[in-house]
Amino acid sequence: MNTQTSTINFDDVIIVIKRLTELLNQEIQMIKEMKLAQIHTLQDEKIKLLTLMENFKEVISESPEILDSIDKSTKDKLIAVNENFENLVNEDGEQLIKARKVHGIIMESIRKVLDDQRKQTMGYNGQGVVGGDKKKILTSMPFSINSSI
Repeated sequence: MNTQTSTINFDDVIIVIKRLTELLNQEIQMIKEMKLAQIHTLQDEKIKLLTLMENFKEVISESPEILDSIDKSTKDKLIAVNENFENLVNEDGEQLIKARKVHGIIMESIRKVLDDQRKQTMGYNGQGVVGGDKKKILTSMPFSINSSI
């Protein structure tokens, strides 16, 4: 792409869109396999490719007549790769929403288990026993300051 002469090699645009599509496919697969911690490995390349796409869009918006120079074959390829890319963007978004929901459920379950464990280990009963392990830790009866002796 050469912004000084306002030209774009649309084969480059196709290559960039195809690569972004491959990255989205990988990301979707990672989400489906719940390998969320690995998604970050794709981000740098995605950002670079998206920056290139923004540059292409900028040149086209400054000189829309560039689109008139696209031959039919290239135009058909652009339409096909763009449709595929847009479909994956939608699927990626849906998968991310599902992953967030699953993550939320998992985190809530962990919180509940930890709360239950904390409740079991906090406090004494009348026999000086704490928690669920029934280990006696008091040798005398517990009392409160408000109790009369």
